[in-house]
Amino acid sequence: MLQKPVLSDPNFIVKVSPRGATRLKSGHVWVYRSDIVSAEDVPPGSLVLVTDHRGQTLGSALYSSSSQIAIRLISREPVADLPALLRQRVAQAVAYREPLIRDPNHDTNAYRVIFSEADFLPGLIVDRYNDVLSLQILTQAMDAEAVRGTLISELTGKLHPASIVERVDARARQLEELPPRSSGLLQGEKSSTMFAMNGVRFHFDALEGQKNGSLPRSARELCRRRTIWPWGSARRFLLSGRICSPSRQAMLSCGGRRQLPSRPGSGRPERRAQRTRD
Repeated sequence: MLQKPVLSDPNFIVKVSPRGATRLKSGHVWVYRSDIVSAEDVPPGSLVLVTDHRGQTLGSALYSSSSQIAIRLISREPVADLPALLRQRVAQAVAYREPLIRDPNHDTNAYRVIFSEADFLPGLIVDRYNDVLSLQILTQAMDAEAVRGTLISELTGKLHPASIVERVDARARQLEELPPRSSGLLQGEKSSTMFAMNGVRFHFDALEGQKNGSLPRSARELCRRRTIWPWGSARRFLLSGRICSPSRQAMLSCGGRRQLPSRPGSGRPERRAQRTRD
């Protein structure tokens, strides 16, 4: 049985190998277990200070005692108040997507609110479908009751949903050695709703479907086509639908070239664009 996570304790230090330190310094946010030099007496899911083999501080991270991804960086600086940092990150994620919702050219009230590491909240995914939020927790740290309470409180305050539903990934919980949990309502009584995406309206049941973002591919493609054409803007493509996060910001500045990002195995982007127009 897992120990109760300790959310903030400067005495918990995880030392990483030179290879792990190089990865973090070069911009990566994960360190694998094979690059952990020491993590003595660190409870599962704890906030830890990360250092290199010389004792130089590399940042703060969330620790997993069972996953091969042993630490997920949450800040490049020491973190004294994790709940305050989580509230700040949720607020930033909501504000980042606000222009999409307020844009009069979009009739959209369904999108990904929080996309794990892309929003600097590793192990947390939140999708919005009009007045229902669908939440998924994938790590020991995010599963701690104090963290859950902070996240739900901040999401409620910023988005005012009628309900919040948790969609459980049983396999992820097993890998994290978390106790079994069933999908269900965390707040409110409403589990289904109607939502719009680029003017197309859908019915959504948060407790049905196979994963957190359960909009069928055909429906997503329809919405994307309505967004891309006739405007043909890569920015509109990236900010529409469920894929919308700060990690996409680099793709928005493409040196004047406007092309569609391709999915793995889908061929060259311009060929996909031609097929979409046809």
